[in-house]
Amino acid sequence: INLGTDRVAPIIDIKESENQEVSVILQVHPLGTQTHLPDNLKFTVIPESGEPDEYLAKSHHPAFETEWFFTHGEQFSVKMELNDVTVTEDFVI
Repeated sequence: INLGTDRVAPIIDIKESENQEVSVILQVHPLGTQTHLPDNLKFTVIPESGEPDEYLAKSHHPAFETEWFFTHGEQFSVKMELNDVTVTEDFVI
C-alpha cells in the first residue's frame, strides 16, 4: 500500500479454531529499502460490531502484529493513515 512516499505491506493470516471462531492476525511490514515502519503510521481495525481499535506504529519499529477473533460472515475493515493519506480495506470472513 502506498502511503505517500512510504510503502507498507499488510499481511492477514486467517485460522479457524475448533469453536467456530476465526483468528485473524494482522501484520504490517515496511517495503522497499525501509527497515522500519514509518513514524506516525496509524492503523485501525474496525469490526462490524464493537469498538474500533487504533494502533500507532512505534518509532523505528520493524513491524506490527495484532490478533482479532471473528465469526463466519462477519465484516471488518482495516484503515491505515500516514500524514494526509488514508487507505481503507474491507474484509468478510
